[in-house]
Amino acid sequence: MNNSRKKKWEKKVVEKQIMLNSFKTLREKLLKQYSEPHFDSESGLSKEMLREKLSGYAAANRDLPHILLKANLFKLIVENGRLDVDPDDPFADHLDGRDLLLPYQQIWARENPIPDIAANQRDRDSGLGEAKLDLSHTSPDWSSILELGVTGLRDRALAAGDSDFYRAVAIVYDSFRNFILRLADQARKAGNDIVTDNLEFLADKAPETLYQALQLSYLYNQLQEMEGELVRSQGIFDQLFWPFYQHDNKQGIATDRQVKDLLHFFYLKCLAQNISYGKNLNFGSSDEKERDLSNHFTLLALQAWREVRTCNPKICLRINPHTPASIKKLAVSCVLEGLTGIVFSNDQVARKMLSEGGKPPEDIRDYLLIGCYEPSIMGREMCCSMACTFNFAKVVELVFAQARLPESYAEFEKSYLDLLEKSLKRLMAAAREFEKTWKTVNPSPLLSGSMRCCLVSGRDVSDGGTQYNNSGIMCAGLPDAADSLDAVREMVFNRQIVTLEELKQHLQNDWQDAPLLQAKILNTLPKWGNNNPELDSIAKRISAFTANLINHSANTRGGHFQTGIWSIYFNVNFGAKTGALPNGRHKGKRLAQNLSSSIGMDRNGVTSLINSSARLNHAQFLDGSILDIMLHPSAVAGDRGRGVIPELIRTYFEQGGLAIQFNIFNAESLKQAQQEPEKFTNLQVRVCGWNIRFIDLDRDSQDAFIAQAEALV
Repeated sequence: MNNSRKKKWEKKVVEKQIMLNSFKTLREKLLKQYSEPHFDSESGLSKEMLREKLSGYAAANRDLPHILLKANLFKLIVENGRLDVDPDDPFADHLDGRDLLLPYQQIWARENPIPDIAANQRDRDSGLGEAKLDLSHTSPDWSSILELGVTGLRDRALAAGDSDFYRAVAIVYDSFRNFILRLADQARKAGNDIVTDNLEFLADKAPETLYQALQLSYLYNQLQEMEGELVRSQGIFDQLFWPFYQHDNKQGIATDRQVKDLLHFFYLKCLAQNISYGKNLNFGSSDEKERDLSNHFTLLALQAWREVRTCNPKICLRINPHTPASIKKLAVSCVLEGLTGIVFSNDQVARKMLSEGGKPPEDIRDYLLIGCYEPSIMGREMCCSMACTFNFAKVVELVFAQARLPESYAEFEKSYLDLLEKSLKRLMAAAREFEKTWKTVNPSPLLSGSMRCCLVSGRDVSDGGTQYNNSGIMCAGLPDAADSLDAVREMVFNRQIVTLEELKQHLQNDWQDAPLLQAKILNTLPKWGNNNPELDSIAKRISAFTANLINHSANTRGGHFQTGIWSIYFNVNFGAKTGALPNGRHKGKRLAQNLSSSIGMDRNGVTSLINSSARLNHAQFLDGSILDIMLHPSAVAGDRGRGVIPELIRTYFEQGGLAIQFNIFNAESLKQAQQEPEKFTNLQVRVCGWNIRFIDLDRDSQDAFIAQAEALV
């Protein structure tokens, strides 16, 4: 670096440090940046004027292929919308009108109705499940974005061909460049010289510094979500940004402390923009020869996350046999301190699972957990991990609703599996019909333009342009279904305490006419999560049958369906529409979350829960699986207690578990947080695939956590 350039960099470093030192004082202000924007009225058209401009263009060009129409509507918004650049914010992105493209997605969906939609609606309304067009689970090709920059991505599309697809990609990336220049002008007007310099550089070049790379990744995130597809992973974060950290370190541009300060702002930006489900940052990885790829930036970025103490972004830490002890220790320390937004993923099981899904080692290297827990190959896969949702427990109801009830347990289980198969095939048929509309409903030139595989195929992601085009089915309620089938086996056919017809009547009456029988079932029969081999074998048979059915079924995008054993919030939604069950559960009550026991039913401790879950073949669950562990603070107290979580992770992974996450609570603290929320503003909970403040949960969800915590005592 020559002297003049070095002096310029040194000046920027000083300026940046002054800015970053103000993080604590700016935190509350910046958290409100999306809820209380301040768009400059002179920077562009008002939202209403912009909406009218879009409407007029769409009407005048209704015969244009939707991918070109979408690209030009995108261009109108980013080149004409009003802007806001805060002089105190190190990252610029604010654009008024980011939601104006979504109505076209809805309009085009109405113009392309799927056949037999009524059957799908009946399944949804009954709580059995639903098929849909899943546009919300994506990870772009972050490597291309950071290696090429927006101008490079535009030029790559222009050089690739002259089809509607390539022209649409070039349009959106050229307008992306113009948007960056508009933001640079606005930053200059706001007096934010550092942001101005970064943006002007990024308009025509790929990022060189960590600061520039983070700015570009955030801008891309915002524009893809404007296009209509949620960005559900920021990629393998430590691998993507490691080269930029190395560059800055070599050039003397930033100290490690400054790097962490910059990440504080980036993490806060993620929190402010996405309060609910969170941005997923993946850390740790291994290559095709299973060598660990963690680096110094892995530690720095995790340390910064620990320091900023936000519930978003959330973290996925890939664990392999060679993951450095320092990284595992840091992640566990975060959990022990109440930073519960970490899920631990087992690289060895993921490799086996992804290999069985047809992916080679060189691609498996780039797997990440997308959305909540769904494995996907970064930049090469559209996993559509919630193309369908399905309720295992509801199928028990369907068995009892038949005109003729089974006469043996073997017949009962066979009837359950037959109805499960029929229901899943109906859902997959509906999902295929939804997929056929995708190309028309939501062409995605910005997302597609990031992906090398789409440029090679010449097809948009909506047209099966990616290398892997799969469709996930989220299956919830497995513990409830297994408990219910076991209760039928034991109470009806083994002990003969009640007939199947009598049990049917008790369920229809929501157990009101049989409280003693209900109590006996709840208190004396084994339940999922207590290391009972016979009961666990039922869950294993159900899940294996489901995986064999789903994983071998083709979708309409050149891929196949994939089984996911997790629930997110559907244990609540499905539970509200599921009647009383043979396991003693009342109608309308929430189902077990993910692979956890029903609330209060894991009576034999956490090791038994791990053993039950690990009996399943997690390599069959191509759409992911997750085990939730709740611990009492006393279990992890002191020097000895600090080893509990690492040992639980090791035990679960060695037995074949795919992913695990933790909450550490005592019931009294949670009750106090309900009563005095202002004193517990930093109390985080891992709800499912996301993290949130306890005080932001609804009362029913808070009560569920309290009930789980009380059961630990």
